[in-house]
Amino acid sequence: MKHAKNTAVFAYAFSFALFYTVSGIFLPYFRETYQVSLSLSGTVVSLQSLGELAGMALGGLLGKRMDGKKGLCLSAALLALLLLLIGIRPPFPVLMAAFFLTGICSGIYILSGSLTITQAYPNTISRHMNLLYASFGAGSFLGPYLPAFLFGRGLLWAGVYRIYGISCVLIAVVLYAAVGRENEGAETGGRICSRLEHEKGTIGEKKTGKNKPGKNKSVPAGKLVHPSFLLLCLAGFLYIGHQIGAISWIPSYFRDLRGMGQGAVSMLQSAYFLGMIAGRLLCSVRFTGETMQKYCLTAGNIAGGLCFAAAVYLQTPIACGGLLFLAGTMTGATYPLLISSGCAAHPDQAARITSILGVVSSLGGAAVSATAGMVAQRFTYTPAMLFIGALPVLCGCCMLIRKRISGS
Repeated sequence: MKHAKNTAVFAYAFSFALFYTVSGIFLPYFRETYQVSLSLSGTVVSLQSLGELAGMALGGLLGKRMDGKKGLCLSAALLALLLLLIGIRPPFPVLMAAFFLTGICSGIYILSGSLTITQAYPNTISRHMNLLYASFGAGSFLGPYLPAFLFGRGLLWAGVYRIYGISCVLIAVVLYAAVGRENEGAETGGRICSRLEHEKGTIGEKKTGKNKPGKNKSVPAGKLVHPSFLLLCLAGFLYIGHQIGAISWIPSYFRDLRGMGQGAVSMLQSAYFLGMIAGRLLCSVRFTGETMQKYCLTAGNIAGGLCFAAAVYLQTPIACGGLLFLAGTMTGATYPLLISSGCAAHPDQAARITSILGVVSSLGGAAVSATAGMVAQRFTYTPAMLFIGALPVLCGCCMLIRKRISGS
């Protein structure tokens, strides 16, 4: 029964990505329907990123009162309502507000999903957390194909969102039926985490004595303003900015400027997503050594940015898709590696470092998509795409400088 319940959680992760990560595909249709500028349409995705940031903060507050599985049910129900709202083609300000709220759903989902895994698999958290994000990645990869299929059946973008909304209602009902009710004696996620930390600390004291007062050196908070950590934050800002910008503007660029069909555009976006998944798998299975991971952060980002820039100038969908796949593969593991690098440098402040990196990176995602829209409005699509491609190159340069400063 436990495995059936948590299969529903993984299925929801897949479905959530299927609905949430395809906003960029709809930007050209939003511009046509609402007659808005490139820069204004780009703020739709930026608002999602800002909403996700707010959702993570809100989820943290709700986490004290709400179980992780209930948080998942809340995010599913709210997402269903928002998708249905978008599907009725509301006024553009309402549309923007709806996308901001979908970002909040994403933030709640991220925290609640992690808490649910902690509850369900306290002894194998890492393995099942990877499975959760693999499910999300698979949904992100397949997501662009669903609108292409529905467009091919004659549906307009609003009809696609109505189908999304109805599907999400069903998913929310199934999710609630599977995981929404807790046993009376079940521990909350916070209690489980506290108990695990207490047991870990007790065992450490008894067996190794390493947790005794005065034995471990704590990293002073002031160290977080060291240039090494600031460069780490800047790298996160640049990489997530690139990732969100690429996902948002690949459809518009190749459809509007290169004249590719919706099927080809969806294939290109999926190629980039698949490359990201491949890059993360490679760094978790094959390139596990510290030296190789440093090369991924430096040379990998620089090469990935150059591949992305080269794809901008190609006309053939297959060639563009190949380069975008390489760009995704070479840069895909960047964000997890940035978190690992920061936590390794300051192990006593791992939670704080993860939080700061998350906030700064989310701001990067919000800023870059809107900036790319303004560049496209002021000049053309091509400089905007080259701007997005330059970001991982700058990220790799930041990590090279950090390596020289800190030697790590």
